Amino acid sequence: MNARTAWAAIDADNIRRRSIGLSVVRLPSNYSTNEVPTAGGFSWMAGAEHDALPALLEMLEHLGVEHRNDAELTTAALLNMLHRHLTNNQRQCVPFVNEKLNERMGVNRYLFEAVDHLISKVRESLATSRE
Repeated sequence: MNARTAWAAIDADNIRRRSIGLSVVRLPSNYSTNEVPTAGGFSWMAGAEHDALPALLEMLEHLGVEHRNDAELTTAALLNMLHRHLTNNQRQCVPFVNEKLNERMGVNRYLFEAVDHLISKVRESLATSRE
C-alpha cells in the first residue's frame, strides 16, 4: 500500500464517521510526508453536524434482527437493553426477541418485562458497587 492509498482509506473512514454524525476522526499520531502512516489514535472535533443517535438506533435494530436466533439470544438481549435504555423506553428494538426473553425468564405481564428487569439489575449492580 502506498501513502496515497493509505490516506485515501483514512479519509474514506473519516467521511463515513462524519456522515453518521460522529464527532471523532481517526488520524495517525505521527506521520511523515509521502510515507504510509502508522496506525493512529483519535482526534476529537467540536460539534457533530448530525445527531448520531438515530443512526445508532437503526444499527441496533438491524443487529437485533441479525442476532434473534436462540444461539445468539444473549447478544440480542444486550442490543435490546441498550436500545431501550437509549430511547428512554419509548421504542422497541426487535419485538420477537422480547417475547423470547420473556419466555426464557418466565415473565409475561408486558412485552419489555424481561429487558426492563435486566436493565434494572444492571442499574442496581452499578449503584451498589459505588457504595
